Amino acid sequence: MYGTLKSTAPAQTVKFGDLTLNSFKGTNQYISNSNTVTSSIGSIAGISVTVQGSALNVSKVDGLGNQTISQGTNGLLLYGITLSSNQGNPISLSNAVFAVTSNNTGLLYNNAYLTLYVNGSAVASKTVKGSTVSFDSFNTTIDQTHPVTLQVKANLADAFNAGNISVSLSTINAVDTSTSNAVAPSSTPAGAVFTIGSAQATIAASTNNHANELVLSPSVDHAVIAFKVSAANDNVTLRDLSLTGTNLNKLSNFRLATSPLSGSVFTTASTAGDTSVAFTNIANAPVITKDQTSTYYVLADVNSNTTGTVAVTVVPTGTTIKASNGTVTGVIAGLTATNSITLAQNSIFVVQLANPSKTVALSALKFKITAMGKNNVTLNSLSFANTLSQYDIGSGTLQVLDSNNNIVASGVAGATSVNFNPAYNSIDAGTEQTYTVKLPGCVLHAANTDSWAVSLTDVVFNDGTSTLNAGGFNAASVGSFPIAESK
Repeated sequence: MYGTLKSTAPAQTVKFGDLTLNSFKGTNQYISNSNTVTSSIGSIAGISVTVQGSALNVSKVDGLGNQTISQGTNGLLLYGITLSSNQGNPISLSNAVFAVTSNNTGLLYNNAYLTLYVNGSAVASKTVKGSTVSFDSFNTTIDQTHPVTLQVKANLADAFNAGNISVSLSTINAVDTSTSNAVAPSSTPAGAVFTIGSAQATIAASTNNHANELVLSPSVDHAVIAFKVSAANDNVTLRDLSLTGTNLNKLSNFRLATSPLSGSVFTTASTAGDTSVAFTNIANAPVITKDQTSTYYVLADVNSNTTGTVAVTVVPTGTTIKASNGTVTGVIAGLTATNSITLAQNSIFVVQLANPSKTVALSALKFKITAMGKNNVTLNSLSFANTLSQYDIGSGTLQVLDSNNNIVASGVAGATSVNFNPAYNSIDAGTEQTYTVKLPGCVLHAANTDSWAVSLTDVVFNDGTSTLNAGGFNAASVGSFPIAESK
């Protein structure tokens, strides 16, 4: 038995009765003898047919929560939903009405402009003039394999400078394309609440600063400080930057960049003096996206014939940001962004060398010192932190030999510091010298394991104007300390 379901059939269940002998009307006879059939065994159960109505499912997909935004924000996503169907006929959609709520409708009305996007394409824009906004200029169809996404975005005028706004689906014209019956949405999810606030930015220290840095004079494109700017409530740009410090006149060509590389420079300083540097009316600063953080670097050249320490601090007072609507405001001070560098006309770089045949008496440690700068460097002393507990060191000595086997520094085996012999303590700029540390005369205690450690912790040198401790600077400047060998 077959049947055709009418398009006007309601969404109900149709139950067919069981097929039994009594279902047949008239005289029921056996074919073989024409006797009347009076009984039968079993029956055929009737089936139930459920008529499904079309379903319109609504899912909020914008991932938005309540938040603060700045006045004059444009292109703000207020609301996003997906309309889908998992049963029934295709559904025609049109005329979506959205409820608009605010605690300050006096400022909101006529100062908010909403645009409806259907699957990412803008289809209509309306000015908010009341508690609802209706978009009737779109028409689309969904089915079980083709959902549709609706988004509402806003441009807010500067005049809407206080209060909040929230948008949610109120009604939508949804019609079953086969039955012409109206289809009600499964829900109308509430939208996030956006509260008008002012654009904010917090300025703070960056972990990208190179602490304890020794920089050659002269040199170019040196990152003297790194700092962070975090945006809140709006996308912002850095408009003014104020720096203070000491000995800033030992530097020149101050620039602001997005990395330590000179290729990322986007502006140069407006003024620079001994104790302050200012970048004003920065025209092309990169945008810092709302709720994101950007790191900036101040690059400078180190002047010739300069030594000493240069200190730099980012000052919140005088540092400003610009909101997306052009409003300029000050920044919030976070962890103070400050850094200092030491300048030297000459320097050294220390590197540990391979020491495959290491022994206490003949070769406990090997290293190389390279002189950098324009003149020679003078080596004053070496500091050690050695472990020789398995040895009798009473008759031993600590010796440092150069590549020509000259003893350039020596002391007792337990010495923590040895001075360079003035005859061998100079290295010309651009050259290098290798050194071997040994401790002859140290005797391993009977039955003890041959275990020891020799560690160079510092090289004290003079750059021509001042005495410097290489162990007090970072590895990028002078090499890694301590340099150690052990067994």
